Amino acid sequence: MAVKTILGVFALTALGTIASAKSTHNPAPARFGAQDLVRLQRVSDPVAAPDDIQVTYTLRSTDIAAGKGRTSIWLRGKASGV
Repeated sequence: MAVKTILGVFALTALGTIASAKSTHNPAPARFGAQDLVRLQRVSDPVAAPDDIQVTYTLRSTDIAAGKGRTSIWLRGKASGV
């Protein structure tokens, strides 16, 4: 259950980041497109530690200039949040 909560927090953070990154100077609403999907960082494979204090997960980001995806493993304390 805690892992699902953590994933939900990551998803909401990612969506909030995209929403706040949009320019407010353009009066026309921007559409969410393919480039926006490519720029998203994707969280997957969360695993809670046996002591239930930390969680590990993979984070995939895209280096658009290099045309490559990069995956890294992260370790976070559950109490620290995002």
